[in-house]
Amino acid sequence: MAWRKNRTAGAINILSKKPGFDWGGEAELSYGSRDFLKAKAAVTGPIAGDVLAFRLSGSVTRQDGYIRNSARDEDQNNIHNDAIRGQLLFASSDDVSLRLIGDWSNFKNNCCAQVHVRVAPTLKPARWCCAPIR
Repeated sequence: MAWRKNRTAGAINILSKKPGFDWGGEAELSYGSRDFLKAKAAVTGPIAGDVLAFRLSGSVTRQDGYIRNSARDEDQNNIHNDAIRGQLLFASSDDVSLRLIGDWSNFKNNCCAQVHVRVAPTLKPARWCCAPIR
């Protein structure tokens, strides 16, 4: 029996590439403003004939911070992400297969400093308390 459910915005289905029994690989490198760098790579191949295969993939993302926090003497809003995924595929027949997946990730971002676009006028006086501070 198949269950169906209506979805207003649709559905998201994320699939990982399976290990292959033929040797293969792929790589991608991106560079952008503020020294943004993203590198991704993967390799796949057989370990034991047509029975056991592996896939190893990883990514690194870096970007310099672009807001200087002078109180803490550091740049903020930087990106420093690393991730690795390893997979083993055991396929004894067309009907029986087992996939073992392991993930590791490390996110060391110095994130989310506020960026002020402008100062807006206000109706509050500069000092809105009636009693003087003594």
